[in-house]
Formats: sequence, structure tokens, C-alpha cells
Amino acid sequence: GMLTAFLERKGLASNSQVLLYLAVAKAGDKPIDGITDASPEGLTAATGKWSGAFAARLQKGNLACRVLEGDAYTRAMLEKHV
Repeated sequence: GMLTAFLERKGLASNSQVLLYLAVAKAGDKPIDGITDASPEGLTAATGKWSGAFAARLQKGNLACRVLEGDAYTRAMLEKHV
């Protein structure tokens, strides 16, 4: 679920966060990220201080990750829950 209210109550709202779209069909298969015809840039998104570092790690594994801030990240979070 969405953790925004919980993180705010705990004083953690500014922590880095990730919306991870990842699947592995079976043991030994390569992971598949959230790249689709409708979202060729991928669906995984990160925000916060360490978002760029997280995205770089995924990209080293040939997985997509968008770095988003503010309303763009909130929109991506809402889309994940619809």
C-alpha cells in the first residue's frame, strides 16, 4: 500500500523510496522490468536522496528506473495502486 502517511508520522517522509516493477519467471531466469508498449521508459521509479544511485544499480543490470520528484513521483505511486 501507500506508505506516505505512515512515513510522515514517523518523520521519514523525506527518505528515498522506490516503486519497483520486477518479475522473475523462474529460478535462474533474468529479471524482467516494467517496460511496456505503453511505458517504454519503464514503470519502476525512485525518489529521494539516493534515487540516482538506486537507478544506476538497476541500469547496470539492464533494468530501467526513472528518477522522479514531487508530484511526478506521487502520480507514479497512485498509478501503481490503481
